Amino acid sequence: MKRNLWLGVGLQTAVSAGDLAEAIAAVLHQTQLDKTQIAGIATIASKNHHPAIQALVAQYAWQLRTFEPAELAAITVPSPSIAVQTQVATASVAEAAAIAAARGALIWPKQIQRRSSGFVTWAIAAEFEV
Repeated sequence: MKRNLWLGVGLQTAVSAGDLAEAIAAVLHQTQLDKTQIAGIATIASKNHHPAIQALVAQYAWQLRTFEPAELAAITVPSPSIAVQTQVATASVAEAAAIAAARGALIWPKQIQRRSSGFVTWAIAAEFEV
């Protein structure tokens, strides 16, 4: 199975590794995707060393691509957020990061999950076929 999908992830700092793992398991179930279709996780650069992100990429042997707020802000997304813009200087993390990492198109728009340790936002983009 070709790994051509990128999972864009935004999360609050307090989100635990267990809660992120549960959220991603729910994503895979909801979308009926297999973990082998996912090339990696994409997020904002400030989350590069977040323990939950690091645990997830290690667990699934996924790549991790991070982007600076200005890079994400330059990408047009269907669901920008003023609240996110205020916090991290870009109106989108999950959707914009997924699109940037895939260098492709969004196939699953932003979804928000509330977990016991905080909110997890995710979106999925597919790489363009060449």
